[in-house]
Parts: sequence; structure tokens; C-alpha cells
Amino acid sequence: MRVRVTYQTPDVHIDEVFSGASADEVVSAMQRAVAARGSLAVRLFVGALSPLSFAQVAVDRYNDAAQRSIARPTSCEEFLRSSEREGLLTVLDP
Repeated sequence: MRVRVTYQTPDVHIDEVFSGASADEVVSAMQRAVAARGSLAVRLFVGALSPLSFAQVAVDRYNDAAQRSIARPTSCEEFLRSSEREGLLTVLDP
């Protein structure tokens, strides 16, 4: 599975492709990328999360930033589907 994430705010610009054998692996790749770009505190926080917990935190932060009320995902697959519906990512290879 491959997905392309595109997201832009005044502080953040993301245009990156993530790959994995499953939705969990794709979200885990996203998680690693966020951790690699963050401060030590961010790396420790993000690294301690499961991929699903990371996805839930990402939805919470997106909701706050975009003033949306997207439901917290119950699986990484659901996270990818809802992110695609929001226009935040495109599934390149299912």
C-alpha cells in the first residue's frame, strides 16, 4: 500500500509518500517521519504511541487546527479512509 500525504498550514508543509504492507505499516511510517522531524520531547511522545494512538492524536490535532469534528478512528485503515475523504491523502496503491 502506498499513500501520498499533502497538507499545508502556515507552519507545516507535507507532501510525502508513505508505504507499507498494511494500513498499520503505512501509519507507522508516518509516525516515524513525524518523530524524526520533531524535538526530543516530540520524538519521545510520538515514539511511545501505537500506530492507532498516533492516528487518533493526529485526528484530534487536525480537528483543533481545522475546526472540524472528524471521528477518532478505531483502526489505521479507518484513519486512512477518513484522511482521504478530507483530501489530506491519496491512496496510490491499495
